[in-house]
Amino acid sequence: MKNRTLFLISLVLLCCLAAAIVAAARTSAQRDPVEERIALLEEQVTDLQARVAKLEKQLTARFVPVKGEDQKTKPSIVPWRALRKGMNRDEVKKLLGEPKDIMKFNENVVWGYVCGGSIRVDRSGRVEGWYEPR
Repeated sequence: MKNRTLFLISLVLLCCLAAAIVAAARTSAQRDPVEERIALLEEQVTDLQARVAKLEKQLTARFVPVKGEDQKTKPSIVPWRALRKGMNRDEVKKLLGEPKDIMKFNENVVWGYVCGGSIRVDRSGRVEGWYEPR
């Protein structure tokens, strides 16, 4: 009888131990959904930061030589695509640099650039329109 009791107690303890081991394995194998979401968002933020850095680098590249059919170097139109109506003088100069020519026509002023592009600004120095280089 004593052996049988010891056997049953051992069997119950062994079952309890096995259940505890299985429960611990399940919780360590399963990842918390919030932690998974955080990890995914961190990956997305890293990817977006790399993409933004690449785009900013393209925008700040003022005139990148591009070989055309006639093998003459042409300016990049990337900074011209960043122009917006209403930009002030400083914003335009930061984007495109100093104009080659400044011409006045009645109420408007036209800034001409070496690349062939031009910008029309109003009396207050705000962009009204432009022609990209070709």
